[in-house]
Amino acid sequence: MIFGIALVASSSLAMADERVVEKYGDFQCLNGFGLVQPRSNLVKVSMPQITEEQDLGNPLRTEVRINLPIQNKAPTDLYFASDFLFLNSAGRPIAALNVSSSDFRVGRGQSITASGVTSVSGSVGLQAKQLCMRWFIMQVPKSVSSGGDRVEDTAQ
Repeated sequence: MIFGIALVASSSLAMADERVVEKYGDFQCLNGFGLVQPRSNLVKVSMPQITEEQDLGNPLRTEVRINLPIQNKAPTDLYFASDFLFLNSAGRPIAALNVSSSDFRVGRGQSITASGVTSVSGSVGLQAKQLCMRWFIMQVPKSVSSGGDRVEDTAQ
């Protein structure tokens, strides 16, 4: 598996500062808000879109949705997933969600939008001082992606 990309948000979701200031488990957190490309030539990711809407079933809760455009640049299919973690000013998590494609798979040379949603109390946009991310990419062996039954370990 490959670990790598990091994003961060201030409460206003402003500019990027590419200094790593904190690690939260396997998550990487930066100052400001920006996108750091993976240290891998397997994928290219674009800036995520983060939206909040009031939960119609419970007005005290907010639905947070993340859409993350990714492009598979590998010569084979990939499995892709990422986790987002919103931290408050004390560095404590206030929301977490997983972002993936519908079946976690991105076909060779394809572009898709991975997405995830969660429900939290209050507004993440007002409370969050940092947005941290970790991602997971696993190359699907050619024998599996072409329909063969032989499985090879090609995780990087």
